[in-house]
Amino acid sequence: MLCPFSARADAGSIPFLGEIRLFAFDFAPNDGVWVPADGQTLQITQYDYLFGLIGTAYGGDGMNTFAVPNLNGAGSANPWGAGKGRYFIAAYGVYPDSGTDTMATINPYLGEIRLFMFSPATPVPKGWRVCNGDALPVSGNAALYSLLGTEYGGDTTNFALPDLRGLEPVPGSRYCICTQGYYPSSDGKNMYALPTVYTGEIRLFATSASNTACTPPAGWLRCDGQSLSASAYPRLSSLMGTMYGGSGSTFNLPNLNGGTNPANPWGGTDWGLYCIVADEQYSILPNP
Repeated sequence: MLCPFSARADAGSIPFLGEIRLFAFDFAPNDGVWVPADGQTLQITQYDYLFGLIGTAYGGDGMNTFAVPNLNGAGSANPWGAGKGRYFIAAYGVYPDSGTDTMATINPYLGEIRLFMFSPATPVPKGWRVCNGDALPVSGNAALYSLLGTEYGGDTTNFALPDLRGLEPVPGSRYCICTQGYYPSSDGKNMYALPTVYTGEIRLFATSASNTACTPPAGWLRCDGQSLSASAYPRLSSLMGTMYGGSGSTFNLPNLNGGTNPANPWGGTDWGLYCIVADEQYSILPNP
């Protein structure tokens, strides 16, 4: 079920209602979908579907108002603090339904991990699994196995999904992994998702940051603090400037991989690979 909203024609892909995403800029894309996840209070009459999912778990009186979670304040999951990237919550989108195939609407990549705010009583969308360490048979899941291998446990017969229970940034949220999606190919064969993502959007993939054999999908780059030419990436440069470093003619990507990083649910381990949309041709340039 698609919860009603009037998104702009240049909006990104329709998200799941209550989904959390991280952007490398600090303004909400002007598409009528995203609300900063900073603990603000919203009117139930304006966001009744989102209220139906999260209720007053994060505040509000339950009669007229409710609050969204705060992932951007001091001590939160935001790795940068004020003035840089921010977490946003989808106030409108596809209602999570375990029986509906949403791949063509959501455009997910196989093995990507998203943070959902809906409660355990709400079904996990079709093609997604909770990151709870479950074992899957290699037979029937060969593509996902080729990405994860036995990184999180298992053998050549069965392999494990990552277990992120207890590592969620706020109570009531759940990390889920895409088990049915587009293969994240670096050769450009599966670029279906690019026309529906924002330049500067960041996503987490369930692979090792040190595994150089697992390259980001075409149009994406690793969030590893690397320096880029502003003339080669003018749109991404216009969004971020030198907020993460650079000289003006160059700019740096945020570094979210490796070390102790509050945005990475695994902390200082080598697991998890954050990537950013750097495509200059097909992705959507967000407008404030």
